[in-house]
Amino acid sequence: IGKALWIKKGTKRIMAKVKFATTERATEVWELFKGGFLKAFSVGFKPLRGHTPTPEDIKKNPDLAEARFIYDEWELLEFSPVTGNQSKYSG
Repeated sequence: IGKALWIKKGTKRIMAKVKFATTERATEVWELFKGGFLKAFSVGFKPLRGHTPTPEDIKKNPDLAEARFIYDEWELLEFSPVTGNQSKYSG
């Protein structure tokens, strides 16, 4: 439904600028984003190299204290739009 014009790695996320195609389906997905019904992308990737966080890693970046694994190198295979609903059901 579109293509990435650029992709950048952030500290806690991957950022991309997406250009949507001029098809009926792509227009529908874009309208769902604008309306707040789609809020995120699911990422599919192939791990190439990584490690368990060391005390030194955590000292440099305290956000890694709860991480179980760090991907140092990976290959992005795809990303797909999803609802990204952050609410939790407890009932």
